[in-house]
Amino acid sequence: MAEEGRIALFRGRPEIYESIEEAVRSVKPGEEAYIVVCSGGRLVFLRVEEFLEAREAPRGGEERGRGPVRVVFDQMYKGFAGIVKRELPWVEAYEILGRGISEPLERDGVTLLPAEDDYDVMKHVVRLSEGAKLTVLVTGDKRLARQVEALGRSNIRVIYLPPGEAPGKELLARRLVEELKHISEP
Repeated sequence: MAEEGRIALFRGRPEIYESIEEAVRSVKPGEEAYIVVCSGGRLVFLRVEEFLEAREAPRGGEERGRGPVRVVFDQMYKGFAGIVKRELPWVEAYEILGRGISEPLERDGVTLLPAEDDYDVMKHVVRLSEGAKLTVLVTGDKRLARQVEALGRSNIRVIYLPPGEAPGKELLARRLVEELKHISEP
């Protein structure tokens, strides 16, 4: 479908473009469309709406408030917090463990948080957003993502990435690091 280095747009059928900008300009507001990039022999899909939101989000140098950048990974992303902490040392990394612990624990620069259900995850995200420049929830749970977005807090951002959409953990980790770097650099 897409050749190496070329951009495809998928909205019912594939269309080939020379640049992402050209592809994005062809999409009407509210239209469901995906940017498809062939990189290293793999296809990477990104919703146009998510691309535009990420591009328009303030970068680290722009005024968004003071305080730390905090990233919370839900249970679907076990182990990713350590990778992000290694690659982006300026972030505070948190990982939801679910059952098994009753109080937060610190391990290798990552804070492990207990949660019985989505309500507990939301409580952690809201609590961590207080005094933070930015708090990002990384989740593969669409319902949880929408609920946290519905809170309407300007310093809470949700990255919704179903784990099955990436060909492997390493590529998914790389994508997360790049997106987090884009929205959170000091």
